[in-house]
Amino acid sequence: MSTPRPPDGSVDHAQVVAARARELLSRNRVAHARAELASALREHPDDSDLLYELAHADYLSDNTVRARSTVAGLLRQDPQDAHARLLMCFIEQDCGNRRTAEQIIQGLLGEAGPAQPLYYAVYARQMLRAENYDKARELAHQALQLMPQLSLALQVLASCDVALGTPGAPSAALSELLTQDPDDPETLKTLVASLAKANRMREAHQLAQQVLRTHPTDSSAREMVRILRMETHWSLVPLWPTRRWDWLSGLLAFAFWLFAVILSFALARMAVPTLLWYSVAVLVIYFLYSRFWPPLLEMWLDRD
Repeated sequence: MSTPRPPDGSVDHAQVVAARARELLSRNRVAHARAELASALREHPDDSDLLYELAHADYLSDNTVRARSTVAGLLRQDPQDAHARLLMCFIEQDCGNRRTAEQIIQGLLGEAGPAQPLYYAVYARQMLRAENYDKARELAHQALQLMPQLSLALQVLASCDVALGTPGAPSAALSELLTQDPDDPETLKTLVASLAKANRMREAHQLAQQVLRTHPTDSSAREMVRILRMETHWSLVPLWPTRRWDWLSGLLAFAFWLFAVILSFALARMAVPTLLWYSVAVLVIYFLYSRFWPPLLEMWLDRD
């Protein structure tokens, strides 16, 4: 997630490199940006602009431990640094530290006043992570009233549409995001989730693989590929009805025990007809396969 930091008024070598790194990070050229920052930091090891962009690069690379350490150092130097606090909020959100993230963004909003669309969008993202969809929508709409094209707010709205909407129903926010930047990884991941909810698993898997190829360090894209690889595996085709409709799993278990009772009564009274034997055998095999094969397959796929 990009958290832009505008340069200060004066221009020196460190600020030029920081601005160059910021531009590279906006185009996802993380390795190139990191190399330039490392070179500049050898000459200016304490420059806050360079250290911030290095933390940003680490965050984009999913190295949250190093990013947090660098940002914590910046905040020790200047506890009121709004850019460092905002980046720390993103880090805490992604690490699941919801209370800490919420305290940071509430503090920033309280200090900046109501005319800060980015802060509203970040708060909306926090509510989305907490699955408080109504609050997330409200905050995202507040952000969009101030900045109608703000991508983070649109991403929150699109994710709420996917989570709460009818499978396959169009999302105006997602359509707008795809119009703005069809290659943005966050937008594409939202589209993957939308396709998966509409049960278009193979299309979702292909798109998730494309995102991961383009952004190989993206842990959420990697997790999407792992889940969808499981969902689309050929050996699970016979389980499609129960995986599509969860209530069928319970019905299958009920049917198994019902047939078991019928079988016990039949064996007690008469020779069981061959057809009944075959039916019961198929049901038992299917039941065992449905219970034991998916977790075994998941373990096997995770080893690849």
